[in-house]
Amino acid sequence: MRDATNGNLTIIIDGGCNEEAEAILPFLEQHHSDNQKVVISTHSDTDHIGGLAKIISTVQPFSVIINDPRDFQDERAFRTRARSELSSDDYDCLSSALDRIDEVRDAATLAGSRILSKFASPTPIIDWGQYKVYVVGPTQTFFNEVWLNQEGLRDLYRCDDENTVGTLVMSGRSILDDGVDTNGANNTSIMLLIEGPGHKSLFTGDAGMRAIREANAIKNLANLTLLDVPHHGSRRNLDSVLIDHLRPTQAYISSPGTDKHPRKAVIKKLQSVGSKVYSTCRIT
Repeated sequence: MRDATNGNLTIIIDGGCNEEAEAILPFLEQHHSDNQKVVISTHSDTDHIGGLAKIISTVQPFSVIINDPRDFQDERAFRTRARSELSSDDYDCLSSALDRIDEVRDAATLAGSRILSKFASPTPIIDWGQYKVYVVGPTQTFFNEVWLNQEGLRDLYRCDDENTVGTLVMSGRSILDDGVDTNGANNTSIMLLIEGPGHKSLFTGDAGMRAIREANAIKNLANLTLLDVPHHGSRRNLDSVLIDHLRPTQAYISSPGTDKHPRKAVIKKLQSVGSKVYSTCRIT
């Protein structure tokens, strides 16, 4: 983004794994080296946050935005509750996620970056010339419900049920519209809306249906210019009603190319509303 007074601004949303960070750093150096930078960590899954500490250490952003539940609850109490609410495997996943958050925070501290928490608001967090940047998710109420309320962590890492998918396919029903949302860790991803002249882009992380509907109550998300398709094109993050509403001109999917990511039903529905769909994998 370009502003006559403030110059150029680069917003870096997530950093992928370490190998993705290694790949993007030369691009940032070549095309964005003189820009001011803000880094957004949408959530703590390794494919989103794993390479972010390296990026922060290199680009030295003035702000890093990350929602850490330990900023709102004593860590010892938080971990005690997590041990009681999670299976041992899920607790290990959470511990690894917290370690990755610590790596990002340590890198930001060494870089002299401001570390900020941000929740959904109709007030822009960045007003840069003709462009406004809004955090539209998660709401703080939803974040608290998942991360801070008693029993909230039990749904933190719930996975899709392929048996359910198979049953839906055999019955001829849409796999998008069974009402099953994504898990709590994904659904509380930080979401950004960027608006400017002829431009309306939504960046979703791995947010799901509840989070996107709550975001739409904060800012109208209809008729997007660009949609960062959530959770690599998973079926549990967008349903037909949401896609009909968002109706993006362009939809981008970052995905390894598996049966789940992206789901062909998601792609077909996006195409049915006129979206041009781009993916990092070849879709057959």
